[in-house]
Amino acid sequence: MAIKNSIRALPAANFDAAGLDATFKPMYVGGLPFPCALLRMVNASDVAIGISYGGAVVHDFLPSGGVLEISLPGVYQNFNGGQFTKGTQVYISSSTGAAGTGLIWLTGYSQEI
Repeated sequence: MAIKNSIRALPAANFDAAGLDATFKPMYVGGLPFPCALLRMVNASDVAIGISYGGAVVHDFLPSGGVLEISLPGVYQNFNGGQFTKGTQVYISSSTGAAGTGLIWLTGYSQEI
């Protein structure tokens, strides 16, 4: 397969912080719709969140107003780097266990093959 000189954008997902508690909630039901080499999460809420890629443990932390961007090696170059696979679940939870106000956003990008 030849790599195309184009970028595919993941449809933006958002989660209302009013629905947060101490349990993990998925950002995409069914996981990512396609592989992504770059993920960006924006916490436009008033509560800090924990991020999990399996729903069992916190892998990252994002404070209120924070931005997390994970760009895997090789993205937008020769695509020899890694990717978050199709179906990867990205979960969030309130770091304090309490709900908040505002939205948490998730976007992503992949080079088309």
